[in-house]
Amino acid sequence: MNNEAKYLPGYEVNGKNYGRFVVIGSRWSDLVGEHIYSVFQIDDNGNKISNEMNLVESCFA
Repeated sequence: MNNEAKYLPGYEVNGKNYGRFVVIGSRWSDLVGEHIYSVFQIDDNGNKISNEMNLVESCFA
């Protein structure tokens, strides 16, 4: 299995159901079987609109 992160820090990614996010960091989780990304949400102008949160890769579009 390849545990290399798909999204690197600074990468912008769209959420499956809502929002755009900027990746801050990532780690592999054996418990959930996928990467957990530290992200913050941005608005349409690229402004930060949330605190840091953790999302699993399957939340991304």
